[in-house]
Amino acid sequence: MKVLFLCRHFPPAPTGGARRPYFLAKALQDAGCEIKIIAPDAHPDFLSQSVPHAHRDPVLTSGGKPKQYCRSFLRSLLLWPDPDISWAKACVRLALSSGDDFLPDVIITTSPPESLHYAGYKLKQAYGAVWVADFRDHWLDSPHRIERNTFFRKMGERIYAKHILRKADIILSVNNDILEECTRFAPKVAQYEFPHFSPPPVSEKILPDPFIHIVYTGGFSLSERHRAPSILLAPFEQALRTNPQLFLHIAGRFLDEEIKEIKKSPAIKNICIYDYLTLEDAHALQYGADALALMGTLQTYAPGGKMSEYQAVSARTGAPIIAFGEGPWRTVAKLDTQNTHETLVRLKKRNMVKRQASSIYDAQAAAEAFLKILEQEQGLSLKP
Repeated sequence: MKVLFLCRHFPPAPTGGARRPYFLAKALQDAGCEIKIIAPDAHPDFLSQSVPHAHRDPVLTSGGKPKQYCRSFLRSLLLWPDPDISWAKACVRLALSSGDDFLPDVIITTSPPESLHYAGYKLKQAYGAVWVADFRDHWLDSPHRIERNTFFRKMGERIYAKHILRKADIILSVNNDILEECTRFAPKVAQYEFPHFSPPPVSEKILPDPFIHIVYTGGFSLSERHRAPSILLAPFEQALRTNPQLFLHIAGRFLDEEIKEIKKSPAIKNICIYDYLTLEDAHALQYGADALALMGTLQTYAPGGKMSEYQAVSARTGAPIIAFGEGPWRTVAKLDTQNTHETLVRLKKRNMVKRQASSIYDAQAAAEAFLKILEQEQGLSLKP
């Protein structure tokens, strides 16, 4: 079975969205599928082609000259469903003109950005392949892009989404809330909840004694518009007065002003800020932690893929997951009754004995579930 992935976010890009398609592609390849990746950068683990992207990595400053801001704002208004539509069209042109003998049986497009589903729609027409549209986030119900909050933009994109997604063969969503939104777009298309899955374990990063190490790997406003460093810092600073051995590790892609805010914290001597970490290095840091910090806001409906990562690490090491911030996501994560301050004050170094964790939903299990869906819905199978 030949599977073509179209990914705006894929390693080595330092973005959270790169995790899901990468580990699924690896697991499908290990299961016997032939994989091809079209992404901003070629990847040595796969047959791949690159379509360079002018803004592969997040912009790390919210400032800029007025002309630049105006140009960016106009692009976001004029390019539908998002500014990545030009890049998505370039992916289609490359796929159809590549000249190789890779004729996919299955095409997978994963969003955001939602413009990639346009590419899936066009390539399905060209190849006659099964098209699977994968959703890591809401399109319109809780949009990350500000312009989608306007009435006319929502109305226009709803029509666009219905037109495109009703041509899909299968739609996957990471949680039930997103699945419900996608069902409204395309009620007759086969839809499945396809949760985030954990990556394979890695060797832990050894963190120095006598500190109690809390690890946060993720972004702030680059990951979710309302997320701010203060949600993480305020409880930590307060608890540090009672539990002075606490030490906070913060790793991810941040705006310049977010880094400045962290450095101004009165607890900065007990904080380490990391520059960009590879997926492997970020996971190693998690495995060395005494506790894992999970953040959300009042606008966060469900925890993202970070929750799956943390749950796998916690199951294997015993490090607890600590919730920072309020919102409905706490109930989904089963952390709604946790008192963050009390948990931090009472936190101790974990027992370093590794646990056997057999019930983790990992990439291999996700690949098996994916292949089962293909066989059930489309009659596709790895078996001859």
